[in-house]
Amino acid sequence: MNDIFEQMLRQHSPSGEIDKRNAVYEVMQQVILGGLYRGGFFKEAAFYGGTCLRISPLCSVNGKSH
Repeated sequence: MNDIFEQMLRQHSPSGEIDKRNAVYEVMQQVILGGLYRGGFFKEAAFYGGTCLRISPLCSVNGKSH
C-alpha cells in the first residue's frame, strides 16, 4: 500500500483482523469518492436512494447507517 493510504488507515486504529478489513473498506471508499469528486462525477450525477454510502453524514443518524 502507498504511504497516504497507510496514513489514512492508521487514523482508524484497527485492533483486529475484522477491524482492519473494515478500515481498509472505509479508506478505499474515501479514496474512490475523492476521485469521483475531483473528476467531476458529482456535477453530472448523484447517489440516490439505497446507494447512499455509510461514510456520508447525510446517510447517518446517531451514527447508524440507513
